Amino acid sequence: MTYVDNIRVWDPLIRIMHWLIASCFFTAYFSKESYLHLHTLAGYTLAMVLVIRVGWGFAGSYHARFCNFVTTPSQAVRYVIGSLQNNAERFHGHNPAGGLMVVIMLAMLTLLSVSGIALYAAQEQAGPLAAWFVDSSDRFDEIIETIHEVISDLITVLIVIHLFGVLIESLLHGENLVRAMMTGNKKA
Repeated sequence: MTYVDNIRVWDPLIRIMHWLIASCFFTAYFSKESYLHLHTLAGYTLAMVLVIRVGWGFAGSYHARFCNFVTTPSQAVRYVIGSLQNNAERFHGHNPAGGLMVVIMLAMLTLLSVSGIALYAAQEQAGPLAAWFVDSSDRFDEIIETIHEVISDLITVLIVIHLFGVLIESLLHGENLVRAMMTGNKKA
């Protein structure tokens, strides 16, 4: 494939944020038990990247903007059914199912970040919410911890679904979507 056969889809900031979000999530996930400092640093970095990503969803490049890929759940379901029947339309940016996944992932990662900041405040009396949790009960701390862990586990399920979707979409349309998220280019 030559350069003229490609189009730029993912701008550098989208690609950097995508891989940073993945790196921060996995760093936090695997450091949760033994390395609180690393877990906290990854969590705060994730929260910062999410703020930038949401802003970029309104002011960023064409394919990064929410208005160009957010659809209804019924459109996403129709797209998945079409994919299973091997006749789904090809999209340069996110397809309807991918767009829905982006929205769900951003929402869940935001909830994870907020619950993590609250948990850090409640258990360690540290962070920007520490003053709000000075006298929190052990039971309340346990509830926040459970919420944080359940959201984390749900996100791991979403990641598996996301990776499966990337694989199916890559096979269905004969293109390497992982490479596209690295280079920014997809075939025209």
